[in-house]
Amino acid sequence: MKTLLTFIAVLFVGCGESELEAENKRLEAELEAAKRKAGELIQFLSAAEETNKRLKDDLRRLEVVGTYEAKWENGRTEGGVFLENGVFESYENGKKREAEAKWTIINGEIHVEVEDGEILVLRINPDKSITLIANISDGEREDIRKEIQIPLKKIK
Repeated sequence: MKTLLTFIAVLFVGCGESELEAENKRLEAELEAAKRKAGELIQFLSAAEETNKRLKDDLRRLEVVGTYEAKWENGRTEGGVFLENGVFESYENGKKREAEAKWTIINGEIHVEVEDGEILVLRINPDKSITLIANISDGEREDIRKEIQIPLKKIK
């Protein structure tokens, strides 16, 4: 009888260990599947965030298209036209300047690439006017002092 009880106890303990091992393997597999799904979700969210950023920049781009002008105290007017195809034409006293530039929206700011790779950075103001706030030359951004920043009003 003692032998039978010992045998049953060994079988029971043995079965319990194999059941625990099986449960442990099942849980490890579930954990790995959850990690894969979390990684896929992170990739999806990152792609969605990037798409959302591009869409916002595209919408801003459409809002920017038009003609802008600033009038200086000495009577001179200066401005430009942001065309839908990404070309910027600048004007002084109503006359078009020869050089054209390319413009894009980057992180909500207008970047106008002019001669020698210099980039003019303009802020889009809440009233839809724009203001030159910085220059980028040789990869270095230099902000323009606030007291000399003049907004260009959207006239068309």
